[in-house]
Amino acid sequence: MATFKLDTSHSGEFLYLYRKILARSRFPYSELIVDIGANDGFLSSNSFNFIQHGWNAVLVEPLSEQLHLARHHLSRYIDEYNEKKQYVKYVEAVLGTEDGTVKLIISPDLVSMESHVLREHDYDGTKKVVRTVPGISVGRFVEKYDIPKNFGILSIDAEGQGNKILHQFIDLGYKPGYIIYENLHEKYAETTAETIQYLMRAGYRYLTKRGWNLLFENTGGDLNEDIINGPSSQRKASFTEFMEDHSLETKFTGSTFIHSNGHDTTAIDYFLYQNSYKHSVLEIKKLDIGANVSDHYPIKMVLQHRRYLIQQKSLNDFLKPKINWDRIDKEKYENNINSKLSNKNSEIKSVEDITNAFTQLNEIIKQSTQALIPTRKIGRKRPKLQVMNEEIKVALKNKKIAFFKWKINGRPKETDNLYLKNKKQTTHALRKECRLEVAKRRLCERQKLVDARTADRKMFHKIIKNQRGKLSKFIDQLNVDDEIFYNEDIIEGWSTHFHQLAKKIPNPKL
Repeated sequence: MATFKLDTSHSGEFLYLYRKILARSRFPYSELIVDIGANDGFLSSNSFNFIQHGWNAVLVEPLSEQLHLARHHLSRYIDEYNEKKQYVKYVEAVLGTEDGTVKLIISPDLVSMESHVLREHDYDGTKKVVRTVPGISVGRFVEKYDIPKNFGILSIDAEGQGNKILHQFIDLGYKPGYIIYENLHEKYAETTAETIQYLMRAGYRYLTKRGWNLLFENTGGDLNEDIINGPSSQRKASFTEFMEDHSLETKFTGSTFIHSNGHDTTAIDYFLYQNSYKHSVLEIKKLDIGANVSDHYPIKMVLQHRRYLIQQKSLNDFLKPKINWDRIDKEKYENNINSKLSNKNSEIKSVEDITNAFTQLNEIIKQSTQALIPTRKIGRKRPKLQVMNEEIKVALKNKKIAFFKWKINGRPKETDNLYLKNKKQTTHALRKECRLEVAKRRLCERQKLVDARTADRKMFHKIIKNQRGKLSKFIDQLNVDDEIFYNEDIIEGWSTHFHQLAKKIPNPKL
């Protein structure tokens, strides 16, 4: 660094940053410095030495006399070899939030560089020199002077306007490699800690403080930057390399991150999938859900999936039923074993023959047992009671008590056993009560149908609907106008009844 004859920056900001840039293996930013509040372009300038080393520059200064000095100081250092590769643009304006004109208080000592935009507290009764100068917003400035998203250095010395300028650059998605920010006159609007926190959230880290200037370094990109379609950055380069190494793909679905200003800014939510699964991805889309309170839009992926069902064995294939030897013909079992043993060779000549003999014996016993096991009956659940009344409740309770006593006494099967008899009697009594209740309900329904009057059409059709499809089971006689119809003649009775319903009868109320 011995070639640096003079560092014109106020507190060595140039040398500090230039050493950092040279120490990097890669500098993914354009060699451009944007100097807001450039003054004369030489004294305490953060851009002069970078221009000396071939960097491009855009100098913003509202005072024409200061900007004239800057042109003079830099003229000999711009494009020294006439290669048409370096440029410096001079902007005579106040950078702010709006386009138009701005009132500027001129410092009596231009060397002190204290000129600033007129504020409310400046109306204190003292005499001040006020000049009207052009004003330009950051959005129009970057568009008019073609400022790239990822340029090298942003230097801000705006005497009270700095925090507004800084926020506009960051909010518009500009990510300079380094930021030099003078906060001497900014603390009333935003404290140093608040500025550091804001830039950290934007992907910067605080380096140091030199004089009145805070220095920040871009750590590779905003955590909320668009790494697919956004401008180049270290983060994007690393992510692209990762996707290429693992043969990954994705689909752009639009901006998915909602900025604090309420606008959709970048796409930071993705589904990554390997190329081999590309045919299985049917759809990837952004969802706009009204109930979503997050600052991210949800992303939906639809995949084609084939699931092959494995034939599962029945539970009965795994359960080994316990053999009830009381129900097996032991004599037949013995004959089967003897018959199969007589057909086997019983010569034992080696240890292997002993193993084989035991295996064969176990197989003979297994086959003989399975051949005589009774077929297992699959039990069916009995249907629940269809009717219920107080008599049935009492009968059901008696049946359960009788069954419990029969069970705890060893489930006796002798026909003259008291517990078995009591169990059968209570079961019979329960069934009897159920049949009686069913019969009562049938009689009641039949009587309702017989007693239904022709004028009561609602009741009549309700009963007919309930009995449809099963009338032949319940009705063995029909009374129509005091005439009784039996069995097959019931159809004629219904015909007579419905013919009468079809006749028009004068209404006595009319």
